Amino acid sequence: MLWNETVAALTALPRGGSEYVFVSPTGTRYSKNAKINDFADTLRVKAGVDSSVTWAQIRDGAYTAAAHAPGVDEKFARLLAGHKAAGLQDKYVRRNPEIVKPACDAVYEAYFR
Repeated sequence: MLWNETVAALTALPRGGSEYVFVSPTGTRYSKNAKINDFADTLRVKAGVDSSVTWAQIRDGAYTAAAHAPGVDEKFARLLAGHKAAGLQDKYVRRNPEIVKPACDAVYEAYFR
């Protein structure tokens, strides 16, 4: 579930006709580790964020906001964070993003309202 602000930011990114969101100078997609390193080496500094902050803490903060929000089932907060959710047998079915919408809404509320 992408927020309107997220869609606008992703739409504005120059992708050079690539299907990928984050495109390297050679036109290929970046690996996960490349973006984590970019955060540690560049983005964190530009944002003025303390050097002790890690990429994983962004995910952890979102998970915490979703897990503590009233009305958000803990298993869906776990699912949003990429964790296995006990009692949720979704291994064999295609996930529907609507299932984590309440968790996404809780993160938005915690950080942007």
